[in-house]
Amino acid sequence: MLQTDSNIVLAWIQRSPEQLKTFIGNRIKIIQRLTQNCQWNHVSSNENPADLISRELNASDISSKQLWWHGPDFLREELEANPIGFERITSDSDYLKELKPAIVLLTSCKFSLIDDLSKRSNNYTKLLHILSYMFRFFHNSRNPSVKSSCQLDYSEVNEAELCLIKNLQASAFQEEIEFLAKSSCNSKKSFMPPRAPNVGGLWEAGVKSFKFYLKRAVGNLKMTLEEFLTIITQIEGILNSRPITPLSEDIDDLEVLTPGHFLIGRPITSISELS
Repeated sequence: MLQTDSNIVLAWIQRSPEQLKTFIGNRIKIIQRLTQNCQWNHVSSNENPADLISRELNASDISSKQLWWHGPDFLREELEANPIGFERITSDSDYLKELKPAIVLLTSCKFSLIDDLSKRSNNYTKLLHILSYMFRFFHNSRNPSVKSSCQLDYSEVNEAELCLIKNLQASAFQEEIEFLAKSSCNSKKSFMPPRAPNVGGLWEAGVKSFKFYLKRAVGNLKMTLEEFLTIITQIEGILNSRPITPLSEDIDDLEVLTPGHFLIGRPITSISELS
């Protein structure tokens, strides 16, 4: 009979090494192979002579310890295997962290009643009536107070027909329906052209220029909404009055092309002519 003072080790020994992580599993496998004909038991800390060394005891104290010189009392008695409460041990965090995570494989089987009915009969009218009575049964089961027992009406047959058509379409055009479900009808046009990075650079340069004038004109001043709108409108006029073509050396060419020419036919900051 082998003794250990670790309940966690005893719990590991009771398990298959494949259920434990590699480091612990390899050592438990060796222990199980070497002690396959032995029986393990638990010894408490008070009956374990090896525990005396780990305590702060003087040599004189150890000399008076009967446990150190003669061992625990149960060695002189008939050995009995004491039951160990593994239920409490299996909830210990030190024990659980050495277990391999369990792998659970789930399989699902999709069964379509409408597909099964369509394989049994190619009579379209018969399929509609069967589905209509099925839907009526579902309705009566959910609403026992308003059961319907008369002949089938148009709404019941129409509901069954829509369900049948949708199901057959889902079977025949599965890939097309999945593609349509993943795509969107909304426009996906990007504000940033994907193959024109220079356009985005111009936008960023415009934002930088706007901030340049705004910081120097406003600074830390607090303005009303009307004052702020006036400032940004003036900055907009300055930016749209900058030349976008090289300056001409001709003395008769007094104007250069600016963004304002595309808006109002002249630079926005220029003085308007009298009409």
